[in-house]
Amino acid sequence: MMVIWPAIISCDAWSASWDLRGAAEDAAALYEVGRSLAFSRMWPSWKQGSEFKAIRDRTEAQRPAL
Repeated sequence: MMVIWPAIISCDAWSASWDLRGAAEDAAALYEVGRSLAFSRMWPSWKQGSEFKAIRDRTEAQRPAL
């Protein structure tokens, strides 16, 4: 049986020489995405034929207007 290992393997090694600016930029970008979603007044919609579209349409009056 062939085993395929994940591309990222965690370890407990750390080095002060590592440049973590990219990770900090990723965290900042994810924060901004989450923040814009949290404070957005736009509601997502379902595609035609989705099993959830009818429920979303029935509850539209319960959501605040844009």
